[in-house]
Amino acid sequence: MLIIHGEDQISSRKFFLDYKAKNPGDILEAEGMTASEFRSRMESVSLFGDMPYIYLEGLFARRPSNDKKEIISFLAESNPERLIIWEAKDVAVQLKDFKPDIVKNFPLP
Repeated sequence: MLIIHGEDQISSRKFFLDYKAKNPGDILEAEGMTASEFRSRMESVSLFGDMPYIYLEGLFARRPSNDKKEIISFLAESNPERLIIWEAKDVAVQLKDFKPDIVKNFPLP
């Protein structure tokens, strides 16, 4: 798992899109996604047994809800290998339960 965030939106978005170009996968929008939908998506396997990359946008910026709490706790416990999360702003306060080596912050220069 990799969490990309920061005030420098242009640089963080470029990093996110470059990563996606090298490792194709599906982009999901976190707004409105339920915890059960997220879990089923994370546990799905492709036809050939490979786990596809999942690119998730806006999880930490979404409004507080039980689904958001469940998804974040699931991520903190399982640390899915092929999940890349992009946030359009600095969400460091919400990332205290995650290992620092999976968080990439893009501060303003």
